[in-house]
Amino acid sequence: PISLSQQLKLDGAVIVTTPQRLAFVDVVKGLEMFQRLKVPILAVVENMAWFDGDDGKRYFPFGRGHKEQLKSDFGISNSITLPISADTSAAGDSGTPLLVAHRRSNSAMAFREAAQVVQNELLADAGSSSRCHTATVKLSDDKEFLIVRFFTASEARQYRIKPRELRRQLRKVDDMLGSKYEELPADLHVVSIHPMGNYA
Repeated sequence: PISLSQQLKLDGAVIVTTPQRLAFVDVVKGLEMFQRLKVPILAVVENMAWFDGDDGKRYFPFGRGHKEQLKSDFGISNSITLPISADTSAAGDSGTPLLVAHRRSNSAMAFREAAQVVQNELLADAGSSSRCHTATVKLSDDKEFLIVRFFTASEARQYRIKPRELRRQLRKVDDMLGSKYEELPADLHVVSIHPMGNYA
């Protein structure tokens, strides 16, 4: 996921897990990684969360999951649970989509809910006037400045900055270049520009 997020501009991520406590530890790691990479979390899906017994009762063999903790600790309100289902397994084995083979099943309804949540989040985000939808970086014609443009749904902003000044504003300039800002050459210039996912 890290390489993919660095190479592509992702509109969002859906984290798929199971309700066990140990799996939740991995969910937290995934959430923190995507937050650092500036990839929005659309939903968390807990697979194999429950099943309906022949006695009419619903069972949660791995516990009730972590919906409340996701909401309180990370602000994730979109947490969907998918059932343990023979229908899902059979549909996968046969190659017929679950929503075609068993469209009225609990499993199909849960998958529809998950798809609707993701669609709603993407549409809401696309309509946001404040979120930066696109950013471009290029060199000025005289190669003296980087020209950075940010586009939202309602406006566009452009900034010009010298490469040396950009390096000065980076927090870890010493680590990146092995030298202090004062030691950087006055004619520091850009060799190449490569976009890195949503965050750089």
